[in-house]
Amino acid sequence: MPTAARSLAVPLALVGAFCAIELTIAWPDSLVGDWMGWRQADTQVIARHLAEDFRVLEPEVDWGGSGPYAVESEAPVYAALVSAVLRVAPGQPEWPGRLLSLLAVLFTAPLFYRTLRRRYGAGPAALAVAFFVASPAALFAGTTVQPDSLALLLTTVAFVAFLAYAESPGDPRHARRVLGLAVVATALAGLTKPTALHIGVAEALLLLLIRPRALRSVAPWVGWGLALAVVGAWLIWAAGIHARTGLSFGTVSGGDSKFPAARDLLRPGRYWDLARVSLFWGIGLPGALAGAWLVVRRRVQPAEWALFAASALLLLVSMRYSSQEWLGSHYHLPTTLLGAWLLAHAASDIAPSLTTPLLRRAAAAVALLALVAWFATALDARRTYGHGWAHAEIALGEALRPHLAPGDLVVVRSRAPARDQAWGTANNYEDPRLLYVAGARGWVLPSDERWAPETLADLAERGARYYADPTGGLPAHPGLLTWLTTHAQPLAAGPSPALWRLPQAPTLVDPGLSGSRERVDDAH
Repeated sequence: MPTAARSLAVPLALVGAFCAIELTIAWPDSLVGDWMGWRQADTQVIARHLAEDFRVLEPEVDWGGSGPYAVESEAPVYAALVSAVLRVAPGQPEWPGRLLSLLAVLFTAPLFYRTLRRRYGAGPAALAVAFFVASPAALFAGTTVQPDSLALLLTTVAFVAFLAYAESPGDPRHARRVLGLAVVATALAGLTKPTALHIGVAEALLLLLIRPRALRSVAPWVGWGLALAVVGAWLIWAAGIHARTGLSFGTVSGGDSKFPAARDLLRPGRYWDLARVSLFWGIGLPGALAGAWLVVRRRVQPAEWALFAASALLLLVSMRYSSQEWLGSHYHLPTTLLGAWLLAHAASDIAPSLTTPLLRRAAAAVALLALVAWFATALDARRTYGHGWAHAEIALGEALRPHLAPGDLVVVRSRAPARDQAWGTANNYEDPRLLYVAGARGWVLPSDERWAPETLADLAERGARYYADPTGGLPAHPGLLTWLTTHAQPLAAGPSPALWRLPQAPTLVDPGLSGSRERVDDAH
């Protein structure tokens, strides 16, 4: 076998095994019932609307009431790629987005292997790639309709290219090419997911630690400036969308915030939660142990310091999400590469001390057992979190679908509150899953605001035809059920029906049932 083919045999075998597992065991039945089905449903809906009308500057969701539906979000790079397949695929399949995510992870693995192999050898690089593809974050990211895996691929390209730039002072033409590639990849990563701009911090630290004189050059500063300008221009445009429509994912100007308040930065428990989540969903326990080994041995290299600092910054600024497993485990995906890198370096550092065949075989057996245990834990997590979510939203959405006529609008009461009391911040409550299952558009109202019956009367006058409450009896306005019983028609039996047909004619609300009149125009 030629040397080039032999060097790729191991990573290709790992990628093939990963692909087979993702397409069979780890493949979820439905994105709505999957973990983070909320984010996946919104992404799929944006892709679907782009397939119908490719207005890429105006990504649309379904929870904009009677319209408009454009939403402040990251640039729909991922959704636009998915929409290209949806335009020609029959129906509205979910597999194109999953396949794109899977391909992004598959391309990341050999690229990372090639980089590590040049530095640490084939064996440590293979161990690192095996750790990466067997990680919980990679198993999850490779089968979901979310932009995180594409952002990971782009940040990997950016970091590898910039590393080549930092380490190639003697070849100006090569340096210009790899710097240009790094700039393009950084900008695309930031458009796909703005938090991916953390890779720019890693790039700056690389240059500072490896070739500080290059910081006097105009080229890297122009590159970083261009990347920031491209992403900044989109964010300004997206903020304008929010100003016009009131809809936001919390990207810049509206909705909730991923950033912690100053008081949270002073709470040790927040950092413990962050570290706990990262030890499973991010750097991983094997990566953390490898990093500790290198620190003790004083062998940590500039690339590792750069990745560590950038990853720490990413997790810190997103602490409200990243410190909670169920809410922000996807923010830890980039740190899996840091863990893999540290593992490859530590393995190459330990290898020379394995002087006998017995020691080498014993080390290989320990590494294999550790990888099997790591993968089994990751696969169990993927299968556990891959189903069983949003039972009420799915059931009500399916029950509602046969009643809907074209253009019918729905009011949904979300399980989520408008304010996160634990963090003292606004919260994105617009759960799209019921609307996604029903194939409808409409309003989503928060669970913690006991909006009065006038709200439903107002929305009925504006075109709402149905009301769905999947919250399972969370406290509501005391007059709401009375108003529904008096003016609406239940579509499900029981003492407290969860699905109602709203009156189509203007309805007067009984004065005794209401508090002050609330409007939902701005909150949607």
